[in-house]
Amino acid sequence: MRIRLGLIASIFFSLSGLCLAAPFEPPRGSELRAELLNTFRPLAAFDLGAPIEFRVLELSVDGDIAFARLMAQRPGGAEIDMAATPMVQWRYVDPFEVDGPRFEVFYVQERGHWQVVEYGLGSSDVWWWGYRCDVFGSLLPRYGC
Repeated sequence: MRIRLGLIASIFFSLSGLCLAAPFEPPRGSELRAELLNTFRPLAAFDLGAPIEFRVLELSVDGDIAFARLMAQRPGGAEIDMAATPMVQWRYVDPFEVDGPRFEVFYVQERGHWQVVEYGLGSSDVWWWGYRCDVFGSLLPRYGC
């Protein structure tokens, strides 16, 4: 009987720890942080051209969802000339409609791989508010979700 109670107690406490888990920022150099940034890199390069690096403004993971705010730059920290990007040169986006090379990215993890669900580039407002709060709200409390 004691073994069974001990087993039940250990299962309960290990599962309750999962329920109380809070969103966290993967540390620099971690495999998870690199995976999230590398998952998004081809999409950012499609808009801004390669090569591209990110300065992480915000990165939060909660289980199988993640949110990032990233500032794109050229290797070594060089600024991106928005007028010379593929989205302006080839897709005729007005560079004055984009508030810089800043991205907001929503991720989900499915079958062990991170995928980008949606992203915004150069937004001047919180475009996802209300729209994404139902799924990603635990990552966005400072934005009113």
